[in-house]
Amino acid sequence: MQMQEITGGMLPTNCFIVTDEETGISAVIDPGFISEELLTAVKGLKQVSAVLLTHGHFDHIMGVKTIQDMTGADIYMHKLEKDFASDSRLNLSTVIAERQCDPFEPDVLFEDGDKIPVGNLIFRVLHTPGHTIGSSCLMVRDAIFSGDTIFKGSVGRTDFPTSDPAKMAESVRKIAELEGNYAIFPAHGDSTTLDYERKTNPFMKGNTDDFGY
Repeated sequence: MQMQEITGGMLPTNCFIVTDEETGISAVIDPGFISEELLTAVKGLKQVSAVLLTHGHFDHIMGVKTIQDMTGADIYMHKLEKDFASDSRLNLSTVIAERQCDPFEPDVLFEDGDKIPVGNLIFRVLHTPGHTIGSSCLMVRDAIFSGDTIFKGSVGRTDFPTSDPAKMAESVRKIAELEGNYAIFPAHGDSTTLDYERKTNPFMKGNTDDFGY
């Protein structure tokens, strides 16, 4: 498995390109912006089969339509967030961003436990509501793409439409109780590991105060 991280946008956001080395097929995770670096990277890929979204806020979806138009990839997002693809109030694009997101129609609506093939790689959906109603972590091999659920030392905000602090606390416990260690790649900030977060992240110790994106 190969991974490329490209950061951009106003917040900024980490967009990840994950490629199955055996088949050369790739997924683009959370393209929340369009930049020359991202466009060049996508143009250099053999095939993009999927655009995978951890949730539907503007800083995760702003570049979705462009990437799909370039590659023909299917768009995957949680079934509870279908309306985020076109509702600027829900995706916050008219609240925070400089312009509205280009609306799109998700091709596949996933839910907890679903498996998404990308070449010979299999992404597993872990529904982790709290930041938004459909926020999900995407797990593949020993990696977790955590979106805005878990950051290094923190968690995502819970003061947006469909946010729920109690659900966030449940989701953090759900992640903390996973067996083994994982590399964690958040959508903002530095990467980390699950073992490190278990030891140092106050939110994994029951602190539910908001702090994050």
